[in-house]
Amino acid sequence: MYPTGYNYLQSFAKDLFPQFTYSAGGIRVQKTIADINGENTTLILYEVLESPVRFMLELQHKNLIILYGESDEVID
Repeated sequence: MYPTGYNYLQSFAKDLFPQFTYSAGGIRVQKTIADINGENTTLILYEVLESPVRFMLELQHKNLIILYGESDEVID
């Protein structure tokens, strides 16, 4: 989605942590950003909310430790 990910932003909510919901090609992904109190650590969590097809979410950034996975599951 880089560099125009803002075009796919479907909603924003701030519960305990800010949550961004993106939608593209029938796939909806929620991103949550959280800080750990007392640490210099930020967590960015991605949750697939809806997916009509199998896909791989790949994240890239030069200063991050990135964990990614794939699933055979289709989520309605």
